[in-house]
Amino acid sequence: MTNETQYFQLLKNKLQAIMQASYPHFNREMHEWKAQEITALQTSLHEKVKGYISEKWFYTHLKPRENEKLPRIDMLDMLAQYVGYANWQDFVFQQQPPPEPNTEEVQPKLYKSPLPARHYFIQISAVLLLGIAGFALFGFWKKDMIQFCFQDADTQKPVYQDIEVLLLKEGESPQNQKIDKNGCLKIQKPVTKLTFVVKSPYYQTDTITRTPAQMQPQEIIKLKKDDYALLIHLIAKQGTTATEKEQRKNKLEKMFDDEVQIFQLDDTGLGIELYSKTEFIDKLALPISSLKNLQIIDIQYQKNKISLLRFIQKQ
Repeated sequence: MTNETQYFQLLKNKLQAIMQASYPHFNREMHEWKAQEITALQTSLHEKVKGYISEKWFYTHLKPRENEKLPRIDMLDMLAQYVGYANWQDFVFQQQPPPEPNTEEVQPKLYKSPLPARHYFIQISAVLLLGIAGFALFGFWKKDMIQFCFQDADTQKPVYQDIEVLLLKEGESPQNQKIDKNGCLKIQKPVTKLTFVVKSPYYQTDTITRTPAQMQPQEIIKLKKDDYALLIHLIAKQGTTATEKEQRKNKLEKMFDDEVQIFQLDDTGLGIELYSKTEFIDKLALPISSLKNLQIIDIQYQKNKISLLRFIQKQ
């Protein structure tokens, strides 16, 4: 094994230890895990880091005793976060042994400085001035930052999961901004207009624009729920009777445009299946337990009806 795959084996060992701490009856080695352990790992990853691995991915990368190559970096980052590290790079760095201390005795050199006292005064003064300038610059930079915090318009609770913020700059590609666990985003105050788009599967897409005169050090942005997306999510999770089946169909008929485009993606994001309006409504009306794992990725509207829907149905 290479050094990188050896670190991946250490990561797998930590992953196994965490799972066995939560499920003491999982006493088998990871390469012997079956459906029960894999399902528990999938659930735990989703609950702790909002991550997901398919059963096929588990058998390809986690089940082998030894790995010839590493998985994708985004999957490594997710697993590293699950076991308590910032990302894969942080995990690898912290597994490396500390450098050996230098035990050689260093004899102090006695010398007489050729510089007179006034030169020392000038040097010390220069260092102090640089320090003061640095603090002033840091204070200016910090003052030049503005913060936006996102809240649910109904519950007033922070929104930080499954939310995407794209910063728009003229002549540049959209820049994805990171939201902290409090649902807040810090951006350096621009000289001209600030524009960013807020997207979430279960909230209405919103475009925020602020001129320098409108910018405050901190601002709260209220996000409105996407009622249709939440209703699809609720219908997929509920049980059904014959009466409820017809009620579901009637609700869904009114929500979708007749020419709606509905796409189901697989776990890799590469495979795709196209549904007609009728096919998708029939799918949601069936009492299938796997519908509980339906997750909306994107939803678009035209004349107050859904014109495009993209979703994943996790296994």
